[in-house]
Amino acid sequence: FFSVLLVESKMPTTVKPRTTLDETDDQGNLQRTAAAFDRLIEVGGRFAPEANRYHLYVALGCPWANGTLACLFMKGLEHVISYSIVHPTWARTKPNDPEDEHCGWHFRKPGDPPVPNPLGYGANVCDDALIPDTVNRCATLRGVYEKADDQSGKYSTPVLWDKKTWDN
Repeated sequence: FFSVLLVESKMPTTVKPRTTLDETDDQGNLQRTAAAFDRLIEVGGRFAPEANRYHLYVALGCPWANGTLACLFMKGLEHVISYSIVHPTWARTKPNDPEDEHCGWHFRKPGDPPVPNPLGYGANVCDDALIPDTVNRCATLRGVYEKADDQSGKYSTPVLWDKKTWDN
């Protein structure tokens, strides 16, 4: 299944960004919260199945997103749903803002310089698995959520973007 990234209202709010790491208990167990955007794609519904209407954002390091991308190919939908794949190294999503320490997924393209680990443990190359954001042209997944006026602060994958609702 897919979650469609949509917002019903535009309430200006300051959102504290968070990651899955913020959803772990003291023993390290994941206490995953529900996604802020969760709509069905169905015939006759608000979000109808339609070729080239949706764009999938995934991180290969995320098991949920990885499974979604696998399903996309197993169902033969890779020609009707476009997709982007983020770089596997988290980095600050707003590096010029000293108050914002959020780290998350970034888009890179094959051949870009290697991305260093923020803790100084080497760098990961930008190989052919990476596919930049060709729909919204965002530098980070956080940028995609902010474009949709997200109020949750949880910038996770997978994301199925409705290009028809959020016309660029």
